[in-house]
Amino acid sequence: MAGSDRQLSSLSWAELPVPLDTSWSEQEDRAIRMAVVTHKERLHRIVDGLSEVEAQRAIDLVEGERDDPVLRAFRNAPEDDEPLTPEDEAALNRSRQEYRRGEGVPLDAIRHELT
Repeated sequence: MAGSDRQLSSLSWAELPVPLDTSWSEQEDRAIRMAVVTHKERLHRIVDGLSEVEAQRAIDLVEGERDDPVLRAFRNAPEDDEPLTPEDEAALNRSRQEYRRGEGVPLDAIRHELT
């Protein structure tokens, strides 16, 4: 590649100049490209498009999450590895069967009951 063009190996998948597979639609090609872009690459693109006000809100959110002791405790909490009891299993099975039969309570009904 000549001049200021970057070498192909330095491009991310999303920057490749040709479709990954010409038989895919543009939408499929875009979805595949997005899937192989790293989280940091995607974040950089989002950040580059933010206004100053949006950038400050994003900074506040990220820093707030890092500094929040409750969120830190949840992130660092061990996974619940307590085995289910036979009673737990039976209750789960009953609730799944009720759901499949359409016997669940709509969220609006629960909200109405609680207000």
